[in-house]
Amino acid sequence: QEKIIALLGESKELLYQERKKRPSPLRDEKILTAWNGRMISAFAQAGLILGDSTYIQRACAAAEFVFAKLWVQGRLFRSYKDGQVKHHAYLDDYAFLVAGLLDLTEATQDSKWLKKVIELDATLAKFYEDKENGGFFMTSLDSEKLLAREKPNTEKKNIAEIHISKHRNGPVGKVELYFNPNEVSFKNLEKHRTE
Repeated sequence: QEKIIALLGESKELLYQERKKRPSPLRDEKILTAWNGRMISAFAQAGLILGDSTYIQRACAAAEFVFAKLWVQGRLFRSYKDGQVKHHAYLDDYAFLVAGLLDLTEATQDSKWLKKVIELDATLAKFYEDKENGGFFMTSLDSEKLLAREKPNTEKKNIAEIHISKHRNGPVGKVELYFNPNEVSFKNLEKHRTE
């Protein structure tokens, strides 16, 4: 068995030396808001369930990074690379980040994350809400002009909307109320609860 392990070690080193002679594959180094939102959720939930504050600290660090680098002058951006942000965020960026921040609120019991959710909600209402027909557009009002602004519809829901609607009810209520085009926003949540 020791001979096999030694042989494998030698083989790996030979293979590595040969691979170094070839050009390295291209890598995409962008940091994406939606993916960070998912990571924040995963770490916050893991920390809460496992009782391990290390995971919660990682979720907090990721959320701090998003607001330090991807939240610029009250607007969320889609990606960050080499010190620069690009493209206004899409609806799914907001959805996954909101889900992550709500998980972080639950894990930390820190209301600052809920305040960030409310800030995101205000931006969504201003730049993404379809005030004439209800619901929300996938892109912001001031994004690149397209022939038509896409909206999630009831037949084919956006993956972010599905993710949000599956999010369990926590101390802050139902998150899907904001992202489901057939429902209400946070600003109407209290009214909705009393009806």
